[in-house]
Amino acid sequence: MNLVFYTRTLLLAVLAASLGNIAFAGTDQQTLKSSPATTLEIYKTPQCGCCADWVSHMREAGFQAHVSETTALDAIKNRFGIQPALQSCHTAHDPATNYVFEGHIPAPVIQ
Repeated sequence: MNLVFYTRTLLLAVLAASLGNIAFAGTDQQTLKSSPATTLEIYKTPQCGCCADWVSHMREAGFQAHVSETTALDAIKNRFGIQPALQSCHTAHDPATNYVFEGHIPAPVIQ
C-alpha cells in the first residue's frame, strides 16, 4: 500500500460522508451495533491482511459479511463498473441496495 492509495481512500470516505450528510463524530460501536444489520458480499484476494482487518471492523459494527476470496478481482470490479482510478484491494456489495463500496470505507459511512 502507498500514500496515494490511503489518500484516495480517505478522500472517497470524506466525499461519501459529505454527500450523504453523515456525521462520524460521537459515533461509538454501541450505536453502530444497534443499527439494522446489512449484508455485504465482500470480494478480496486471499493474501490481503488489511482486507481481513476491514472485514472484522464491519462485523464489529453489526454487518453480516460474506467473504469471497478470489484472484480475479478485475472481473468483479468490471462487473460493478468500478473505474481503474478508483479501484482498491477489495470490493463490497450490498445486494439489498445494490450499492458497491470500494476500499476501506468506515462502517458509519456505509450505514
